[in-house]
Amino acid sequence: GLSLSRLGQELRLRPRREGELLHLNGRVGHWPLKKLLQSLRLPTWQREQVQILETLDGQPLALLSSKGCWVTAQATESTGWGLLQE
Repeated sequence: GLSLSRLGQELRLRPRREGELLHLNGRVGHWPLKKLLQSLRLPTWQREQVQILETLDGQPLALLSSKGCWVTAQATESTGWGLLQE
């Protein structure tokens, strides 16, 4: 699901941070990750296990969970978030 421009780029996987805000394409302003996870209907007990794939400079590219993988527009060169698998 990542853009070909991301191939060969160093990336890191990290756990989500409490109180983290994300700027989603197609929405105005920054949104709490907690609200995003609620909108994805991820059960509360699984939210602590969410991992974020990001560039070394901290740009988030995808959310990874047991329910699926959601990529950002920066990762795919499209708009919004998209579910890769469920």
